[in-house]
Amino acid sequence: MTNGRSSVRDLIHPPAAPARGRARAAEELSRSEERFFKVFQASPVAIILRTLAEGRVIDVNARYTELVGFRREELIGHTVYEMGLWADRNEGERVLDRLRHDGMLRNVEGRFRHKSGETRDVLIWGELTEIDGETVVIGMIIDITDRKRMENELMRSREQLRSLSARLQQIREEERIRIARELHDELGGFLTVLKLDLSSLGKEAATDSASFREKLDSMSKTMVAAIGSVRRICSDLRPSVLDHIGLTAAIEWQVEEWQTKTGVRCAMSSSIDDETVDPGRATAAFRVLQEALTNVARHAQATGVRVRLWTEERRLRLEVRDNGRGIADETVADATSLGLLGMKERVFCFGGTVDIHGSPGEGTTVDVAIPLEEGVGSIA
Repeated sequence: MTNGRSSVRDLIHPPAAPARGRARAAEELSRSEERFFKVFQASPVAIILRTLAEGRVIDVNARYTELVGFRREELIGHTVYEMGLWADRNEGERVLDRLRHDGMLRNVEGRFRHKSGETRDVLIWGELTEIDGETVVIGMIIDITDRKRMENELMRSREQLRSLSARLQQIREEERIRIARELHDELGGFLTVLKLDLSSLGKEAATDSASFREKLDSMSKTMVAAIGSVRRICSDLRPSVLDHIGLTAAIEWQVEEWQTKTGVRCAMSSSIDDETVDPGRATAAFRVLQEALTNVARHAQATGVRVRLWTEERRLRLEVRDNGRGIADETVADATSLGLLGMKERVFCFGGTVDIHGSPGEGTTVDVAIPLEEGVGSIA
């Protein structure tokens, strides 16, 4: 020491602390460890400390013992494999290999086995650290069994609703076919007979009354209009071309009908082999096209529409693109839009998708993809 200042040697190798200072430091360390232990035990997250090399448990908190059903004293000194804590030992080893490789784990799902034998779903975080010269795993586990159960129940409910939706659509199509057939065969037949009778009556009538002739002509025109209406209603319910000629012809017919009705130019191209598309998928694609064209007529303010039908990677593809004002993102995401939901549900039972996107002033595109392999549903 010189002039009350510390030398460089004193700074590098400070004098030993007085005994009273060492006692105070030990006391602070003890209090710090006590605080850590309280926090460790009170954590709502299950925590385990175990060696990396042998996998022996160093310590666990109270939440961990609740998760696995073993007391702290039963776990310390043993490995998780000895205690049978992993429902699948291979899964545990894969998680540990990943921790060794990455040095950490985040949001890894696994399954633990409770002492009672019950399996619990868990979410795992992990870190590698060093304690007293030994690499240690710090594992933090959250029990997500109830959440997984709810997710599975929700998924089952959704599948049941989709199955019900597919069945309802199938019933609706079958009912449309039945009504169209009855209208065509029964009512159409009666109207045709009446038309022939009116024609015959006009030829055989003895009267030359102008009013009578005028009445007969009016009745004949009404009968012709009624027959035309029945045919149109039958076609709207179930186009016969869809059953007899195939999907391509049905879509060509629908495009022509829609263009005539709306006055909007509509071009159609197809490169599919109708024999590769079963009736259920053909019906789904046709109904999606009808809904898409209806939406264009109602909302798009378009002057042109292009319809494409093709196959790609064992999938039936349908694209309906207009040059209208473009659908808004919030409309596509609107859960109350039954028309859009209906399009998606029609193809979902076949494992298909409907992608709808648009840009303001640049139009809207409806992109449909339906796997051609046999799916879970069938709508005839």
